[in-house]
Amino acid sequence: MPATDGRRVNLEEAANRPRGADGAGPTRTAVALIVAATVAVATYLTFGVLGQQGWGGGVYWAMLASGAAVLGVGTWLTPRVRVRHALPVVIVGAALMRVVLVPLEPALSTDMYRYLWDGQVQASGINPYVHAPEDPALEELRDDLWEPINRKFARTIYPPVAQLTFLGANLVGLDTTTGWKALVSLADLAAIVLLVVVLTAAGRDPRRVVAYAWNPLPIMAFGLSGHVDAFVVLAAVAATLLWWRGRHLGAGALIGVAAGVKLFPLMLVAAFARGRDTVWRWGPAIGQGVTAVGVLLAGYLLYLSAGTDVFGYLTTGYLDEEGYTTADRFRLVRALGLDGRVVTPIVAVAVGIAVLRSHRPAPTRAAWLMGAAFVLTVPFSWYTAPLIALAVAGGAGWAWGWFAILLHAAYIAIFHDDVLAFLTGGMRLSTPLRNIAAGAIVLLAIAAVRSRWARRAVIWQPPEDVPPAAAGASPRPWDASSGEPPTEVPGTEADRP
Repeated sequence: MPATDGRRVNLEEAANRPRGADGAGPTRTAVALIVAATVAVATYLTFGVLGQQGWGGGVYWAMLASGAAVLGVGTWLTPRVRVRHALPVVIVGAALMRVVLVPLEPALSTDMYRYLWDGQVQASGINPYVHAPEDPALEELRDDLWEPINRKFARTIYPPVAQLTFLGANLVGLDTTTGWKALVSLADLAAIVLLVVVLTAAGRDPRRVVAYAWNPLPIMAFGLSGHVDAFVVLAAVAATLLWWRGRHLGAGALIGVAAGVKLFPLMLVAAFARGRDTVWRWGPAIGQGVTAVGVLLAGYLLYLSAGTDVFGYLTTGYLDEEGYTTADRFRLVRALGLDGRVVTPIVAVAVGIAVLRSHRPAPTRAAWLMGAAFVLTVPFSWYTAPLIALAVAGGAGWAWGWFAILLHAAYIAIFHDDVLAFLTGGMRLSTPLRNIAAGAIVLLAIAAVRSRWARRAVIWQPPEDVPPAAAGASPRPWDASSGEPPTEVPGTEADRP
């Protein structure tokens, strides 16, 4: 390891020495990265079209597997290409991987039809929390998009910022499946660009963005299924940028916006409580939390004409249906003979305290907090998109993307025996065996993000130029423990976990 005796390393010079550089080597690697992106775009398009032609759900699992393979190739090739060459390929490739899926009909989920319905209801001047889609009062609004809506008997569960997004899409003419998916994909691409800004501002390698941009979970969740969670990702990454710049109230407001799309990001308040210097200050921490909650509640005030029904089906049936109140959701905990409704709050408090005490960057703390919650609940795959983005923003290892993919595999093992039957040629596994398989997958996922090999598997190069992280501040030192190069700026106490 080169000596670091207080002299700052020339990061620009290091950036232009891609690993393995030998004259023609970097050019070949750049071409290989372009080929990988091209193959990925063609693969997503091919599997997407086959899925539309009735080849069965297995096509989409093949899409996920091939996407994971491309992610592996991308994370291996990207650090070997100069920043100014790698970033355009990564970002344009990510855009095309999503764009080719946008014109296709939604697959793997019908949630998008509820989004469009809620937007249409609001555009007609009706509070979406008051009536269920099958309510006779809304019969005149029914159209071709009404039929695929799931849970027509239930009022909406989506929080107010999501509802405002649905309304806005309707008002600007994006009230079709293609229009909505285009909007969601645009939000996701904005989050990718913002991730590059965050990484550069923090003095970290912007090429790390490939770990999110090429991950198949967000590509399929947003480009194919059109989930609204893309706006959660965008708000969370924007909150990270404001946190880095010391704007605690602004970060709190954006956390409130993210929670207004899906409620679970409210947990980020704990992760963002400490400032960039890792010093605990009660004023900013409380102000940030109050702002986040205030933004969320202010959104609900807009729909208060629904009275006590303003939370819709969320509190009157959805939590029961998904097993959160009956402990059925906590299958892995129950397999150990424990009640998830008891264990989860205990674990949440323990992890929350650990996060509050941690000196890691806020987005890294957020990734660990969300990761712990998701291990207990094993949620839908699109919930993990903010986790992947925040892990990348915090400079955490690329293994978090694989953690999310493995967690999705555990979800399939627990809740989708039909998929397992397809993958095993028709063999049905008993619930205990599925729980054991899911538990093993989750342990593998945890090992992936804890393994020293995983964190060092890709030796990232420094960016070409690292502007000051804030006015009068020096660029943030590189964190070698998370897979960064041995040529590093000497650290300080504040940079240690």
